[in-house]
Amino acid sequence: MVPPKARRWKSDRQGLNAGEFSATSPVQQARAWSRASATSARFATGATNRCFSVPHSARLEVALAGVSDPDADPDHRVVVTLNGQVLGDVRWNGRFAHRAVFEFPSALLHAGDNTVELYLPADLPGVANDYVLLNYLRLSYRKRFVAEQGRAFFAGGSGSEFEVAGFAPGDVLGADVSDRAAPRWVRGISVPGGVARFNDSVTRTGGRYVLAGSGALAAPDRIDRNAPSSWHDAGNRADCIAITHLSLLAGVDPLADHRSSLGLSTAAADEDVLRAWVLLGDPATRLR
Repeated sequence: MVPPKARRWKSDRQGLNAGEFSATSPVQQARAWSRASATSARFATGATNRCFSVPHSARLEVALAGVSDPDADPDHRVVVTLNGQVLGDVRWNGRFAHRAVFEFPSALLHAGDNTVELYLPADLPGVANDYVLLNYLRLSYRKRFVAEQGRAFFAGGSGSEFEVAGFAPGDVLGADVSDRAAPRWVRGISVPGGVARFNDSVTRTGGRYVLAGSGALAAPDRIDRNAPSSWHDAGNRADCIAITHLSLLAGVDPLADHRSSLGLSTAAADEDVLRAWVLLGDPATRLR
């Protein structure tokens, strides 16, 4: 069987790293797999150096198609191995496409290249020749995230244990920002060897996390001392308060004067002045 000509890697936001391998032309595949004797094909997955070190369930998806169609049922059988370990076999019947997914422990994956082997035993009763085409292989596993410039932002998916590499020695702070109106600090982050590890069982449906090393925290542009307003002072009391836009303030004066003539204390201010008083507490700002 001729090795695939193309290979491309994919990443998604759920923390899975997927490698998809395109098959060669159907004619080449059919010629390679049209032997009565047993044959096999091997494929290198490429480096998986960013595999999550905490044990988890990985998967291999195999997409095939039958060419021959003898009277036997089933009439196709392909044995699938990963790094020499048998994951199982695929059996189906007829000239149809068939897809199988194998779940396996992540410990079977190597830090470098991994080898997927498809073995065609041609041992089914009543099957003298087995013709099979390969469509694609897709290897999926949880990946370890990598910080850039001391910061990382990622979606956690459905897991509760996470690793983020690439931090400098020192403390790492983290927050779950799934609800941006109410962010939550992530507790218990350890950083052995520059790899931040934490277990967040609070958000079981998967959070959205922001992590930053102590040297990558952003500093505020400006810090102002709080100057509380003096609205609570007795001298600022009024029976009637009129708040309006500056362009309409002059029109409020006659009403304020009328209320004052009735013995009511009155105050009038435009909304910008009021906003400045509330936000800045400027003592020079007074309501009339």
